[in-house]
Amino acid sequence: MQRLSIARRWRISELRNPGSFAEGVDALAQAHAIVIAVHEMERLPADFYLWVNVWLERRQALAGALVALVGTSDGARAGAHETRRYLHAVACQGRMEFLIKECDLLSEQTLFLRDELAQLARAA
Repeated sequence: MQRLSIARRWRISELRNPGSFAEGVDALAQAHAIVIAVHEMERLPADFYLWVNVWLERRQALAGALVALVGTSDGARAGAHETRRYLHAVACQGRMEFLIKECDLLSEQTLFLRDELAQLARAA
């Protein structure tokens, strides 16, 4: 029987902490599914690129998927394109399937979903 691990999340700002960095590297090197959510970034922070490089080096030939959720607005489409290309390259290097969903952060549907998620988070 295969053991399922509990999902864990890291904020990019937490990667400056050596403990969080190492914990994330170990977890992602063994993960079957990795979800990355970013918001309108032309270039991701240097800590993120280092973190990805380290866990990719340690990743075995596991089947898996890299799922990217990219929030955009009209002015950030070019940045989203660069982020998409980078994350696609990461998935290829890690031999993972790549799935991406771009969300217009200013659309009514996205704003409604954000409010609903915020209410659920407060209730938990």
